[in-house]
Amino acid sequence: MSQHVGILGGGQLAMFLCSAADSLGIETTVLAHSADSPAATTAGSVLSGDLDDLNLVKELISRADVITFDLEAIPSSTITLLDEAVARGDVAVHPDSNVMRTLQDKLVQKQWMVDNALPTARFIGVEGDDAMHQAARGFGVPLVQKARVGGYDGRGVQILRDEASLRQLWPIPSLVEDFVADARELAVVAARGRSGEIVAFEPVEIFFHPEHNVLETVEAPASLPAALRDQAIEIAEATLTALGGTGLFALELFLANGELLINEISPRVHNAGHHTIESAATSQFEQHLRAVCGLPLGPPAQARPAVMRNLLWQHDSRRLEGNELESIAACRDASLHWYGKRDARPWRKMGHITALGDSTASALQTVDQTEQLVERAFAP
Repeated sequence: MSQHVGILGGGQLAMFLCSAADSLGIETTVLAHSADSPAATTAGSVLSGDLDDLNLVKELISRADVITFDLEAIPSSTITLLDEAVARGDVAVHPDSNVMRTLQDKLVQKQWMVDNALPTARFIGVEGDDAMHQAARGFGVPLVQKARVGGYDGRGVQILRDEASLRQLWPIPSLVEDFVADARELAVVAARGRSGEIVAFEPVEIFFHPEHNVLETVEAPASLPAALRDQAIEIAEATLTALGGTGLFALELFLANGELLINEISPRVHNAGHHTIESAATSQFEQHLRAVCGLPLGPPAQARPAVMRNLLWQHDSRRLEGNELESIAACRDASLHWYGKRDARPWRKMGHITALGDSTASALQTVDQTEQLVERAFAP
């Protein structure tokens, strides 16, 4: 019997989820901010409106067997309504409300890590007043300030490197944590099924734009000694077991002085797992759907090394259409995905390139060459 999955959020993550659902024979409906959101091109049906429009959420519940998410920032009123629907037996929701509430507030998430003996950097919570500056000075610099809610793609995060820069503290409820110097950044994407089984993809190394703090490149797999590779996966498995949630999760990790620390946990498919569309036996999107629908989890094996590069908007010139970009990538050993976003803000993720190779070095060369072709196409 075919299942119907409802997705709150209509961005590129939902777009890929709907494509994977189609290949599994799963119906989809997305609740998206606008009818021309990226997911509208792949979803079975679209409800257009705000995520806190409870009438639309009720309509989504009425259509779906399972509801899931393509972002963390779900309004509290919507989560409460979903809880009531679950209690009545009207729908299943994965990840559940406890997981979403724990992870969507970065300070609550950090305290949860400490409570569950998971490794993470030192931190404090601060509020938007004079006490906030005093607390930050007492904490010490350099430090990282993160908005407790709503931050993504480099927004809501800043690094303050000296006492003078503390004048730039945002006057908002925040998390302040140690700046982990000279760290490599890694990610582990893993899924937990309804019965508790966990399947993890190979750890990857993630690289961010140094100024805008937006993820630019993913190298898969990360070049790690076997012991660190196994430890990263063990941390992911311990995290998912402690959360008890169902679905796919992504852990961002720091590796510094041989020690692994959890940076953040996302309760959804993630940019660090995009390469799995081409490189893995089961993509992260199919794996998430398998988990939330109660299907057996698929094999995560990676056939070849891969590199993923985000296409970040930096241009005032004409916006290329997807078919133009696809023709650019067609002559390379690369796959190009264009999201079809209508609003091209600076540093917004407009698409991505994935290349496979005999090594991550060769795949990186192909990604660089393909990105150069795209850049030329954007030139006036």
